[in-house]
Amino acid sequence: MAGFGVPSDVFARFQRMRGRNVLMVSGTDEHGTPLLVQADKEGVTVRELADRYNRQIVTDLAVWDCPMTFHPHHPHHTGGPGFQGLYENGYMLKETTQELFAVDWPTC
Repeated sequence: MAGFGVPSDVFARFQRMRGRNVLMVSGTDEHGTPLLVQADKEGVTVRELADRYNRQIVTDLAVWDCPMTFHPHHPHHTGGPGFQGLYENGYMLKETTQELFAVDWPTC
């Protein structure tokens, strides 16, 4: 909850309180090695396992009144503008900046 549910939900609620129409798109992890390994162990497809996890997470979040708007395979999640669309619509800038860095960073 603390890693993804609470921060995004708080921000969405704040924006709604300001009168903005908010579509909070969230989802479960449906990619990566851990999911592939677990699906293989259970003899199910990755999609079947992801759908099961998604149902459980949606149920768990509902207890906290923190709804997940869409499943990750919903068009609002996968069919959005992507980075290119964000760039083309002025939401991302391409620029070069100089950054400072430590050459001799102390080790722990």
